[in-house]
Amino acid sequence: MRHGRRSRVATLLVAIALSIPLVVSDRAAAQGPGQKPAPKPGPMLDRGTFAVEAPDFRLTLVRTSQTVAALEPKAAAGFDFTPGDRLVERSRDGYYHLGDLDLRVRRQGAAEWTSYSTAQVRRPVTALRVSSPVLAAADLTPTLPADVPLKVTRTWLVDEKRFLREAIHAGVPVLGICLGAQLIASALGARVYPGPHKEIGWFDIDGVADPEGVFDFPERMQVFHWHGETFDLPPGAVPLARSAACKHQAFRIGHRVLALQFHLETTAESLDALVTNCRDELVDGTDIQTEDRLRAAPAEAFVTINRMMAALLDRLTTA
Repeated sequence: MRHGRRSRVATLLVAIALSIPLVVSDRAAAQGPGQKPAPKPGPMLDRGTFAVEAPDFRLTLVRTSQTVAALEPKAAAGFDFTPGDRLVERSRDGYYHLGDLDLRVRRQGAAEWTSYSTAQVRRPVTALRVSSPVLAAADLTPTLPADVPLKVTRTWLVDEKRFLREAIHAGVPVLGICLGAQLIASALGARVYPGPHKEIGWFDIDGVADPEGVFDFPERMQVFHWHGETFDLPPGAVPLARSAACKHQAFRIGHRVLALQFHLETTAESLDALVTNCRDELVDGTDIQTEDRLRAAPAEAFVTINRMMAALLDRLTTA
């Protein structure tokens, strides 16, 4: 794939959920003594929003970013899966919204990976023409730094799981992280359900020997977790990792589909953003660490998991 003079890169479908479970506020509209003034809209709201209809949902997207402003099930009037009441408050650069992407890219022959984010400095994306079953699509390149070496297109589909199945059956390399791993499992017929308790923090996983040596995990490795759901293994899945709190932490399908329940892509910056926006989930729990413990992770912890992520991506895209 080429984009202007940009480098050729391998095609990789990434079903990622850094899914930031955002906080819904119950603040009263009226201000009292000592309360902050009402927030002013950030530049991302300059062009307003637009709504599209799906069979079971009403989806509202921010026009400049095509990130989600509201996701409302038609069967539950008044309910919104997103913190729509905080859209204005969170419309400044640096806040993540459903649909934002963080990328780590390494050019061919380079030793270092470079991080990119659609949320850090927002610029209007380029809307693309669509037809059913696509609800909306955009070229995200304008909102990424100028040196990003590939074209990034995000698509909102009526049936995401059908799209995943088609990609898997076509032999496209597919990586699923957290919710992405759950989507792969569900798309291939496995059950996804709430785990016995949430797993948030730095905890060990135990590698499961891959009989073909496609993806080899260490016998034990500390990784970053932030999830409350788990899944059964779909037919043909090869288990790769487990933990004390979660039986299925990683699996592969063939050589070109990899599902990770945990987060090897986490950096100090993304952890800070996650904790800042999702602090309400850090309640007392068996496998929920405190904010201080999360932030106390040494730099080497991020280096280790990022190095593992790079190795897995290399293997996935060259298989």
